[in-house]
Amino acid sequence: MLPLWLHQAAEERRLRASDAEFERVVGMGMGPLDTGTEDQEFLWSAAEWRRWEAVGSDPWREHKRQSWAEELLEAQQRRRLEREQLRAKLSADQARQEKEERREERRQQRWGPTSHHHFYQR
Repeated sequence: MLPLWLHQAAEERRLRASDAEFERVVGMGMGPLDTGTEDQEFLWSAAEWRRWEAVGSDPWREHKRQSWAEELLEAQQRRRLEREQLRAKLSADQARQEKEERREERRQQRWGPTSHHHFYQR
């Protein structure tokens, strides 16, 4: 059996490596207005679950691990839903903007450029 201090040092190195990996994955540019890709979402989720698995499974911590796992699952589902809603919103905004641009082009072709567009924009 390893001395306690060797075990603690090895555990500390493992946790630092896990934290570094997690921070690298989370810092992949998935900001609040970035919809991200499925690959980024998968990497993020996998890093969270590896972090969860890496934490010691002492019997006295089992209830905490269970609640942490439930929170992770809920957070991942919520994050996936929020990203899907953001994708839909951004797509609808882009379609609306393109429609307004086409309408403005038709108006200019028919009536010519006018000054009202320069002073008033929605």
